[in-house]
Amino acid sequence: MMSKTALASQMLHRSGLGTLLRKAGGHRGFIALNYHRIGRPDLSELDHGVFSATPESFQKQLDFLRNNCDVIGPEDIAELPRRGRGNFAMITFDDGYRDNYETAFPLLKAAGLPAVFFITTGFMDAMRLSWWDEIAWMVRHCQKSAIGPTAMLPTAITLDRSNLEDAIGQVLAIYKKLKSGATAAFMASLTQETGSGRAPTALSDKTWMTWDMIREMRDGGMAIGGHTVHHPILSSMARCEQDLEISGCAGAIEQHLGQPMKLFSYPRGKSDAFNEDTRACLRDARVQYAFTYYGGMNRTESLDNYDVRRVSVESDTQIEHFEAIVTLPKLFA
Repeated sequence: MMSKTALASQMLHRSGLGTLLRKAGGHRGFIALNYHRIGRPDLSELDHGVFSATPESFQKQLDFLRNNCDVIGPEDIAELPRRGRGNFAMITFDDGYRDNYETAFPLLKAAGLPAVFFITTGFMDAMRLSWWDEIAWMVRHCQKSAIGPTAMLPTAITLDRSNLEDAIGQVLAIYKKLKSGATAAFMASLTQETGSGRAPTALSDKTWMTWDMIREMRDGGMAIGGHTVHHPILSSMARCEQDLEISGCAGAIEQHLGQPMKLFSYPRGKSDAFNEDTRACLRDARVQYAFTYYGGMNRTESLDNYDVRRVSVESDTQIEHFEAIVTLPKLFA
């Protein structure tokens, strides 16, 4: 059965009302769209939840944006109050996956559209898997019918071979609630409980972009921002730990790209994923804009530079829903 949101999106598209609303002048503000991976999750043994679109659906979304919106970069934000109403949209990516370079970048260049890529510098420098991808890998390679309960897994989690995504989601949800000091113990416990061992290091070699790739994207008109060193949930950490993650990320960007880290996005990005200590660390690092991940449009007259809202694009986002998000962000974003 079609959801109310999907039904409303279809009606907006088929009636032609969406086209009329876009021609009417748009909004005083902008919408920021957030992606992670572009590809086919069924071909990956890592976390399927971070795939935002197939190449084909991403192309359709870019076509819509190019034909119906003014796609802006971060350097345009300060000018928006003077530009008044418009259909302003920004494209952003998190983490630094290699498909951002191999798939998304060529499509963006062909469309003549800018985007911002927020990179987790530690994954590239050490070429190791993210914690969410390694958790997914361990669950997929577990030969048991269930894992837990253990000291780290409070309840048993059934491993349904026809749908492992639910089990992976449950384990990831537990990890995300941990304090920063407990994450290493959790991974060690999960390694033992699943019996899968740690993921082969060779997997990470083809997972992340290299700094040469990032430099090429930067030189090709894309903006580069930071996403911490190790992708922790910053609000779970003491201020000194947060500072190491933020300043370390800024230092890597300065070292490899020769530019300051003016842009930043919060790992996980919900309203509780950062706090006043995080903001203070960002000010110390001279970050200009920091981006969240919990939806909504940005009103230029009341923009919080350290809470620039983004809307998640998911693998099941149909083109009609995508159009509705961009056209009526007050209702759909």
